[in-house]
Order: sequence, then structure tokens, then C-alpha cells
Amino acid sequence: MQTVSRWLRLNIHLTQATTIRFPIYLTFVMAILTLSTTLRMKEISVSETQSESGSQNSVIRLTLDAGRWILKTPFALVIIMGGLLFDSCIRMVVTLTSQYYRVIHLPEASFGLIASAFAVLGIFIPRVALQMSQKGSPAFNMVIMARV
Repeated sequence: MQTVSRWLRLNIHLTQATTIRFPIYLTFVMAILTLSTTLRMKEISVSETQSESGSQNSVIRLTLDAGRWILKTPFALVIIMGGLLFDSCIRMVVTLTSQYYRVIHLPEASFGLIASAFAVLGIFIPRVALQMSQKGSPAFNMVIMARV
């Protein structure tokens, strides 16, 4: 960070105690931006032909209809359960990653670099997923995901 500040010709001295707080500062800035965006949102008015309680009832009915359809459609149920399975495994790996890095004696400074490298994969993965969905069958794609 100090090298970057020198390269930008900023006359500041950054210590580890300061830079370790940057994620907190950035989270605070994001919270303020989120709050300002939220406060600028406008409520969509309910039309005169539809009362508010009728609108809520139709939303509940639509949600229940979607739930029934999912339970009656095996393909949709398998996709949702597969997503749940993959999501829980991924969350467990993400939670334990830093502990694993410590066990294999990687320097803590490399944790962020490794995480950033994986985040960059997020640029390419949607294109691969699109091609898989267009060219492969759902069963084939599920097998590929399970093997990875």
C-alpha cells in the first residue's frame, strides 16, 4: 500500500494498523451508499382497481402455486436440491479456506490475493455455464458439476 501511495505521489505514511482498517472503512462507505440509494426509492402505488389486500392475496396465491408446481415437477425439484447441495458445500469450503491456508503455512498476506484470483474467475464462469446449458443436457451438466 505504501508503494502504491508513493507511486501516486501521495505524501502519506501508511502503517499496518491503518491499512488493516481499510475493509472496515470501505464497508462503512458502501453502507452509506446503500442507505442513500434505499432512501431514494419510491413506493409503487396500488392501482385503483386492485386493493392492497387483494394484491397481497394474489401474491400469496402465486407463491403457493409456484411451490406446488415445484413439488409436482421432478426436474425443478432436482435442480433446486442440487443447488442447495452445491451451495452448502461451497459455503463450507469458503468458511474453512483461511484455516486451511494457515495449516499449509501460506503467508496471511496471500489470502486476499488468492481470493481475488478466484473472484476473477467470476468473469469467465458465466460464459462457460451458458455454453454448458446450451450444448449439454441437464443430466450431463449435473454430473460435470458433481465431479468438479
